[in-house]
Amino acid sequence: MALTVTLIVAVVLVIGVGVGAWVGFRALAAKHSLESAQSLISDLQKKVTARDFAGAERDAQKIKENTSNAVSLTSDPIWRTTEYVPVLGQNLSVVRQLAVVVNDVADGAIDPSVKFASTFNLDSLKPVDSHINLAPLKSAGAIITKADKVIKTASTTVRSIDDRASVSAVKSAVTKLQSLLAKAQGITTPVRNALELLPPMMGADGARNYILLFLNNAESASLGGAASAWVVMHVENGAITITAQPSTRGFTLNLPTPMKLDPSLEALYAENGFSHSNNVTIRPDFPTAGKLAQAYWLRQSGVKVDGVLSFDPIALAHLLNATGPIKLVTGDTLTPANAVSTLLSGVYARYTNDRVLDAYFSGAAAAVFGALTSTSPDTNKLIAALTRSVSENRMMVWSDHPAEQAILSKIQLGGILDTTNKVNTQIGVFFNENSASKMSYYLKTTAALTSTACKTPDKPTFSVDVSLNSDLTAAQAKVLPAYVKSQVYLKPQKTRTQVYIYGPPGSTYATYSSGGGAMAMSLVGSATDLGRPVAHIQMDLLAAQTGKFNVTFTGGPGTYGPLAARVTPMVNPTAVTLASPGCTAPVK
Repeated sequence: MALTVTLIVAVVLVIGVGVGAWVGFRALAAKHSLESAQSLISDLQKKVTARDFAGAERDAQKIKENTSNAVSLTSDPIWRTTEYVPVLGQNLSVVRQLAVVVNDVADGAIDPSVKFASTFNLDSLKPVDSHINLAPLKSAGAIITKADKVIKTASTTVRSIDDRASVSAVKSAVTKLQSLLAKAQGITTPVRNALELLPPMMGADGARNYILLFLNNAESASLGGAASAWVVMHVENGAITITAQPSTRGFTLNLPTPMKLDPSLEALYAENGFSHSNNVTIRPDFPTAGKLAQAYWLRQSGVKVDGVLSFDPIALAHLLNATGPIKLVTGDTLTPANAVSTLLSGVYARYTNDRVLDAYFSGAAAAVFGALTSTSPDTNKLIAALTRSVSENRMMVWSDHPAEQAILSKIQLGGILDTTNKVNTQIGVFFNENSASKMSYYLKTTAALTSTACKTPDKPTFSVDVSLNSDLTAAQAKVLPAYVKSQVYLKPQKTRTQVYIYGPPGSTYATYSSGGGAMAMSLVGSATDLGRPVAHIQMDLLAAQTGKFNVTFTGGPGTYGPLAARVTPMVNPTAVTLASPGCTAPVK
């Protein structure tokens, strides 16, 4: 009997050692395959950037071979059985799941994306006779949408992996893959959104009409500037034409706002008001601006547009890097270096007649449109210019088509404030010029934001210090063209700005205090808008004055992402500083 037991124990030990050696060998081989794939992915990225698509395709194929091999090595019956062994098995299970995820991404996202990139030519999107070929966009959309879905599924899978009992090396691999997938999704999702939006918005499924609002930052408004110049466009199957260029002075005056607004909203912005077409941008919410512009044009022309876009002279300066200099009918040449100063300052020194100014801006818009719809823009530089304009909130889009607006509402291009604090704890600082002047050209602003969410998570305080500086001497202000100075406040000549501070969603307005320095400054009141508390401050400045104030908000228990600011895109960008003492990660 003793001999029988001894033999059984010996056999079990031999099998155990054999299984251990088998699993250990396959684990090392799988590790080598996955590390090779990771190295190849880095090499592939460099080759795609260098447009070496033949080399990138070879790398993609090798990546698939390595990840497929890793799956094979970690999914045989012995490996799966060993996953039931305490401690060791949990680590083996995680490694197998990681191998499957990486292989899915290689097969469903990396390989098709690289094959597409090797055949796709950005220059195929260049307009020919004001017409953009939409076929390449549709092809790209199908491939990138599939790749994005694969990466999203992979990201969800990795987040669901239970690695709590795993060794540090395995945990590190899970964390690293989560990070890589998040970065990949940060690329594929925006591209997918763009490719889902562009074909229908460019008239692939039927004709569209749009309004382009050219904002004047010299007359600041929450979303950038007053909507001083309008361009109405007709788009059909990629062909773009200008159908009208109405002046805001051409809209019928002394009529009520063309759409019903909440009385509390109208009260909050009563100083500027929504009853003038150039004030559609005073609320920091682009869907509101889009709907108002649509309603104004419908009442004026009888045409209901499908969407509204915005652009400003700073975005135009970015764009000129792609198109090259643009010659205007006046003989002026717009370049990246002079576009802002010409359109927001120089033109007012040369022309004082409203009709002449309207004609000038209409001519400039037409010239820019002509350059964009020709074959001249450098496509890579054009994409870079548009991307930068969106990141600075100088280009926004609203669509009257629900499916398109659903996408826009989730991305920066949509011009919407965050609705929760989960990703970022966003505070808004917005400036509305209220002097009937172009003095925002000379306004310099700062915003210093502080959050105590990490020190007092159950009742955080959010502090906002704001300053406005009139960057002019009295002598310089005296010789400004009459059209630039205030048309309302003449003696003394001052600039009035309505400032709106939007606290984080769910917080409560707490305090306001003046730091002095301005000719006059006061808290007009507090309210709630867009699910946020709002403090409204009015400030009057003489030349060379700097006014300062502080506003605070309090929050309750909850999750607070990193502190972030959303500010009016000014001629002189607002200098923003963020401070979150004690923070190393989002507060929960």
